[in-house]
Amino acid sequence: MVRAGRRVFGDHFSLDGVLISGGLDPDLVRRAARLAGEVEPRAHERFQELYAVELSRELEMSEPRAQALPGVHALLTALRQRRDVTLGLLTGNYRRTGALKLSCVGIGLDWFALHVWGDQAPTRPALVAHAVRESCGVTPDRVIVIGDTPRDVECAKANGCRCLAVATGGYAHDDLVQTGADVVAADLSDPSVLLAMMASSQ
Repeated sequence: MVRAGRRVFGDHFSLDGVLISGGLDPDLVRRAARLAGEVEPRAHERFQELYAVELSRELEMSEPRAQALPGVHALLTALRQRRDVTLGLLTGNYRRTGALKLSCVGIGLDWFALHVWGDQAPTRPALVAHAVRESCGVTPDRVIVIGDTPRDVECAKANGCRCLAVATGGYAHDDLVQTGADVVAADLSDPSVLLAMMASSQ
């Protein structure tokens, strides 16, 4: 992202001082671009194109290779087989680069009935509100947001949803407990944690 940003916005482009975790890509880039002195609207479009190129190259060349976090594949496989579950993908990523990341670790977009990307609302809570509206009648109290940052917990609570926080990102288990998440797990390798949350909402 920084390499693409410097090609578009200049050598002063940096993400230093910009809170990345749980943010929305368009917002992160605009903040960094303003700090670099760039405000031209069309520059953001050029950035997205170059970012996709740089990310694709990075994913192909990185060692060790990127892989899904513990339990993710098994959990998604189990949930996809259930008719009483609507799987949704909600992320702060741009659509194109988010899809690249998922494809790299063997996760298909077609696994999810709903896709909500970082450019579809101005804030993360607004992304969840948008997802609920698009979810064909699923009420917020039956939605479980899974995430690994305080912002994920915040966006769930702001919309009356529950949150399973997982300590696989930059925040420790105890940090996530302090956010008020309904449940905090080390990772998703034990599906019973999520299944218990689902059962309690039925």
